This record gives sequence, structure tokens and C-alpha cells, in this order.
Amino acid sequence: MSRPLDQRRAKGNGPRHALADKDDASARKQGAERAQLLAKMRRKVHGASDWVPGTVGDDVMTAHKVRDGTPLCGAVGAVDEAQRRVTCAECLDLQ
Repeated sequence: MSRPLDQRRAKGNGPRHALADKDDASARKQGAERAQLLAKMRRKVHGASDWVPGTVGDDVMTAHKVRDGTPLCGAVGAVDEAQRRVTCAECLDLQ
């Protein structure tokens, strides 16, 4: 059972005291796992920010990975930034 971490249930002296301790430990573990996953996602998102998608030359159907004004695959032509998915097979193979 999941519950927000900022709301803590009052612990009593009854027989369910051990169960409340177990729930709190589970909530702390879930919080730690969420923090690790969020850090991993942030690294992945910020790691991909060194290139932008763009088209090169007259071929507007193929989107390339462009870093510092040049496509990673080495295509030649005028570069225009585009807000599309990268479709160039050579750019996708390169990291």
C-alpha cells in the first residue's frame, strides 16, 4: 500500500505497532528508489542535450543529429534546426 511520505500515521502501543514500522520502512525504500530513478532520468535527458535535430540541404525529409552546426554523420549542406525525430540511420548509429 502506497501513501505519501509527508503524512505519517500515528503509532500506537497496540499489536499493529510492528506493521506501522514495516510500512514506514517500505515508504522510505520507495522514496529512495524514486530518487535514484529520477536522477537516472535527469542524467539521460541532460546527456542528450548536446545535439539538436535538423535538416541538411534540400533533403527536408531526413532529420539529422546536429552539433555545433554540423551533422554527426557528415552530411554536407545548409543546416536548419527542426523539431522532429532524428531519422538519419548514420546519425542514429553514432553517439
